[in-house]
Amino acid sequence: EPRSFAIADQYSLLEWHGIEQHAVHGSYRWSGPHVRSGIDLPVVVDRPVAVRVTLINRIMHEVLAGLAIEVAGRRVATRVSGGPNDSTLIDFELPFATGETPRQGLLVTLVVPYVKRPCDLGINDDERWLGVAVTSVEVRPA
Repeated sequence: EPRSFAIADQYSLLEWHGIEQHAVHGSYRWSGPHVRSGIDLPVVVDRPVAVRVTLINRIMHEVLAGLAIEVAGRRVATRVSGGPNDSTLIDFELPFATGETPRQGLLVTLVVPYVKRPCDLGINDDERWLGVAVTSVEVRPA
């Protein structure tokens, strides 16, 4: 039973910019101004799970190429693929050992190599420091 969490439900003012709307993908947020942006998911992890983060934009291609994901402070191996309507899908799995204590909540942190301002790149006059634009995170049994 997959559970999808909209990025609009995240409230951290220091790690995410405000909610914006995309004509196709709906609500999203840009990561930034810091290079680390956390997503706190209200799930109980009591079995192996697969997680998918959906991105719809990045400030520069190199930011996507250098993107890392950490769960509970540990870097995880990811698979990056193209998704519907020019989105980018970041997939990873979290193991769960027999006898392990179930975890309440899941903190997924996106770490970009740097953030840039669109105004400095000649994209537009936006002065915010941006990394990647995230729409949602899905968690399902692996």
